Amino acid sequence: MRFAFPRQASGSLLKAATRAFACLTLLIAAASHAAAANPVQTENAKAGTTAWRLTNPATAREIEGYASLTSVNRGGQITLFVNTAASSYTIEIYRMGWYGGAGARLLLGPSRARAQRSPRLRPTL
Repeated sequence: MRFAFPRQASGSLLKAATRAFACLTLLIAAASHAAAANPVQTENAKAGTTAWRLTNPATAREIEGYASLTSVNRGGQITLFVNTAASSYTIEIYRMGWYGGAGARLLLGPSRARAQRSPRLRPTL
């Protein structure tokens, strides 16, 4: 692509045209770089939060839980197992990652869930 400037252009017009060309070049470079980012870079560029860090952990086993899987793909299912004497609890689901150093991004919640009694499991030997 070639650009031609009129020979009679004044100094300020030439400077303005040069700046406009430089800005256009930067925009094109930024757009091509963004398009070249892989899915992990794209995900990690999203806004994150530090709210996932526990500030008031249940040290006396007031609530306990675990997930059926450590990781799921988008659209996959995961089962959460929660044990608490409370009648309800609030849950938030985070995706762990860089996110500008925040460490996670909120995907779902806060959602309130009703606690259901589960039969006590007894280990078999």
